Amino acid sequence: MENNKQDRNNLNINIKEGTNFTINRDKTNIEKILEKDTTAKLVGAFSPNALGKKKLTAIFKYKEGEAVAVSGEIEVIQVKLNVELVKPVGFANIFPLNSEQQVEFFIRNETALDATEIHIETSSLENVTVEKGAPDSEGYNWENPIILDIFEKNTSSKLDPSHRFRVKGNIKTDEMGEKKLTILVKYRELESLAEDDLEKQGARFEKTINIENVPITGSLESSLPDKIKLGNSYNVIFNFFNKSKQFSATDVRIEIMQEEEST
Repeated sequence: MENNKQDRNNLNINIKEGTNFTINRDKTNIEKILEKDTTAKLVGAFSPNALGKKKLTAIFKYKEGEAVAVSGEIEVIQVKLNVELVKPVGFANIFPLNSEQQVEFFIRNETALDATEIHIETSSLENVTVEKGAPDSEGYNWENPIILDIFEKNTSSKLDPSHRFRVKGNIKTDEMGEKKLTILVKYRELESLAEDDLEKQGARFEKTINIENVPITGSLESSLPDKIKLGNSYNVIFNFFNKSKQFSATDVRIEIMQEEEST
């Protein structure tokens, strides 16, 4: 059924209900009469609000001949990015306190259209860099990447179809306890997702991690005697044991000191 709404300039144009087409009245010159040897232009914007293949048709009807239909087809897709952890392989969720733990992610665009105005947010990461490489015959070239500054909103950055960004950073391990390791990628095309779609918040990687100290215990292999003669020496053995089943203790330093006790 046709919605018989006319535009403000009394153009004889009917738009069927449910057709997401808006007329540009300033550029459209459709009138009641199409003079000989002239062209009538219907200019507007097609803004489909659902995914899938769409067909838009304009039918020119007139008294002196058969109706003329002009159609165009388009596929409406959703641009979605994904975030993939690539290093380290076999990512664990427990890390030693004050350790250097580098991680690496790919932000991928596997859709047929570009993603625009990209920016990222991170938690529990420091020294974060974002790189843009280039596809080549062997897959991808990261030898001379472009460093991107996309940590603020409204950036001009875009990610083309079948391209990727590389995100590198270090996990913050300066405090013990449980924390969230997160990369959240936001971009303009998220606006078209439904409000209840979790992906509307952005493409994300999120994992709960724990920062633990490496437990070391110390002991004397044999107790010192209460007394020894002045000028004599006594063999002493200190033992330090790493109780961790997962992590080594690194950057080990030993400090030995002597204290005088009052008698």
